[in-house]
Amino acid sequence: MGFRHPEFGELTLTYNILAVTAVPGLCLIGYTAMPQSSAEQALQIMGSWSASEQPAADRTHSDRDTPTTAAE
Repeated sequence: MGFRHPEFGELTLTYNILAVTAVPGLCLIGYTAMPQSSAEQALQIMGSWSASEQPAADRTHSDRDTPTTAAE
């Protein structure tokens, strides 16, 4: 399946569909890139853009469970 990104252009990804049997009609779709492809490199770069500077293991329990609002 192809996706167009404004900086990386066309990204070709494969997908898997997981049916959630407890809820009829609900499914989870996971997209992946072929190993060593330009799409994989692009996803790695984009992932680094959104990575937090604070590793998840260093966060406190309350950091993970406290919802945020638009006012914060």
